[in-house]
Amino acid sequence: MSLIPVKSFRGKLVVCSVLATFIAVVITCAMTVVFNTPNVKDAAALDLSRRARILAAGSGEHLANHRLDDLKELLSSVKFDCDILAAHVFDPQGNLVAEIQPPGVSIHLSESPPKRDITWRGDLLTASSQVWYNKKPIGTLALYSDTSARQAPYRARIAMAIIAGVLAILLSSLLAIRFSRKMAGPIDELREIADRIAFDHDNVIPASRTGNDELVDLTDRFKSLMVEIQMRDLELQMAHDQLEKRVSQRTAELEAQTATLNQEVSERRRVEKQLWHNALHDGLTNLPNRSLLMSRLEQSVDRAKRLDTYYFAVLYMDLDDFKIINDSLGHQAGDDLLRGIGDRLQTCLRKLDMTSRPTDTTTARLGGDEFVVLLDGLKRPEDAVSVAQRIREVMNQPFQIANREIVSRISIGIATSDHTHQSGGDILRDADTALYHAKAEGKGCYAVFNSQMREKAIARLALETDMHKMIDNGELRLVYQPIVSLESGLVEGFEALVRWDHPEKGIISPAEFVPIAEETGLIVPLGNWVLLEACRQLQQWRERFEEHRRMTVSVNVSSRQIVGDEMVKVLENTLEETRLPCELLNIEITETVMIRDFERAQIVLNEIKSRGIGLRMDDFGTGYSSLSYLHAVPIDAIKLDQTFIRNAALDGEHGSTIQAVVTLAKNRGFKVIAEGVETIDHLMQLQALECEYAQGYFFAKPMLASEVEDMLINGPSWLKHSSEQDEVSSEHR
Repeated sequence: MSLIPVKSFRGKLVVCSVLATFIAVVITCAMTVVFNTPNVKDAAALDLSRRARILAAGSGEHLANHRLDDLKELLSSVKFDCDILAAHVFDPQGNLVAEIQPPGVSIHLSESPPKRDITWRGDLLTASSQVWYNKKPIGTLALYSDTSARQAPYRARIAMAIIAGVLAILLSSLLAIRFSRKMAGPIDELREIADRIAFDHDNVIPASRTGNDELVDLTDRFKSLMVEIQMRDLELQMAHDQLEKRVSQRTAELEAQTATLNQEVSERRRVEKQLWHNALHDGLTNLPNRSLLMSRLEQSVDRAKRLDTYYFAVLYMDLDDFKIINDSLGHQAGDDLLRGIGDRLQTCLRKLDMTSRPTDTTTARLGGDEFVVLLDGLKRPEDAVSVAQRIREVMNQPFQIANREIVSRISIGIATSDHTHQSGGDILRDADTALYHAKAEGKGCYAVFNSQMREKAIARLALETDMHKMIDNGELRLVYQPIVSLESGLVEGFEALVRWDHPEKGIISPAEFVPIAEETGLIVPLGNWVLLEACRQLQQWRERFEEHRRMTVSVNVSSRQIVGDEMVKVLENTLEETRLPCELLNIEITETVMIRDFERAQIVLNEIKSRGIGLRMDDFGTGYSSLSYLHAVPIDAIKLDQTFIRNAALDGEHGSTIQAVVTLAKNRGFKVIAEGVETIDHLMQLQALECEYAQGYFFAKPMLASEVEDMLINGPSWLKHSSEQDEVSSEHR
């Protein structure tokens, strides 16, 4: 470094850079000279190719005339060239026809013509040329040459250039190492100071001056900078500590808030999931509700539209006499029964026989005691009936509810998929229609929907629609059937019966429209109308026929009217409006009144009885517990159902039953009225059993008010008929 007169660090870097550049230029020039020398191979190939063309031009006539000796003599001219090893001539078929190879050459040569004009194989050079005669190629001539002698000088020159380059690289490396060591000395010293300051925190380390360049000044400035840095570092450390403390506090707060937020999110998700579940499931049985059922029904209908071989069915189920359980054991027992039915349905569907098992089932509760089972993927539509039968068998087994065994029968309506169903509501409607028919056939039955059911349902809907207008349009008529004293043969009173005079269909029997009125609630205004008209008509007869002022009128009252809130008030208003004495009005009830709401019915019936209105038990003997109700309600009379009267004429057992009922009624002070008296035999048997009153076609069919008036004027026809029979009997005597 003492050879470099420049003292500044920048000057030393400039000198070193110029020196390194000079060495690189020298080496580059040397290598350029070496690698730009003429290419020996190209020269050798050009020379050999030229010789091959000359020999090929002279070989055409010899080869064409098959003068092989002359051809070989021509080829022998190449023996004076020491670099040519051999010469071959090939015919068009590639056969070797002539060759010349100097003695002493033992290299292996190909016996087929070369594929290219110039071919290299190591130092062996092959040049080929076409042999022409009369402008036609008749063969190929190939010359083989050893180029090692030609390339030897050039190879030696290349080796020297490489050696020179290596020496130049070594020299430049040594110089670079020497220069960098000299120049990096102060820098290393400065780095050592920095390390001691950084690791030992010594800010007062003096820097020895080993020169007069800028590095020494840089070291002094570096020391001052380190002192300033350490002061700043101390301040930064204090700020960092405060920041860490704040961050820790804030992190703790955020973690607490995050935990609270996560808990709220989890709770909200749980609530949302529960709300979604509640929206699609029944709260009592946890079964799918109507919304989820309709969604799956729509999917089944869409699938059936796309696939002709896909079948599904809907089973619409309703419990028979479920209200009795609620009324007798309480609503908690009813809820327990509904849950048990839901569980049993699901268990039953899981254990179905493989021959009738659907691919998927959905058991839903629509509300009340109504359940629906969707059978998806049935093998055959008929399999739905097998499933329904299995469900009936399972449901007939008793439930343990409120420490009691309860047998709950179930009615089932079945509807299978077909092309007429455009939506889930369509097939659910058909299943409901089938259920209606199943319940009409009796308890615990099932029915499969058919087109006739739909027609009946449509007709029933039309009839129900017309029923809403029948009172306002004045289409109702009352007919009266006399109740006759069997002792005197005189009319004790009348039972008022309603008929519907439809403007298009004519007279409609109450057996056809009263059940619909019961279901829809129209029975209440209908019953109130019958009550008012019957009382008004009886009062008119009392005013017109003085001798019949003690006749009574009986009006049938439904269970809906009895357990309603307005029954007693309606009776009071009716009697007040018509001015009919209360003792001339009889209310006829059936035991379904007691079944519907026993406690409420007792209260209402006692209030009715307290006002002097008569109470009669209609259709006595058709229920399960009529005798027990006789002690529970304040009735005045019982009306024997007409089935007793008809069967009493056929066997003595029913006659004994009537006798027992008459005896019981007399002991309790009840009147007994026999319904359905149609023949003289019925009449004579009832008289023999000492029954007091009767009504039936033997006396008269239900009559219009005008016909009743004629009868009151002219006298009862059965009395005249009886007198004629007596006269005939006396004449015979």
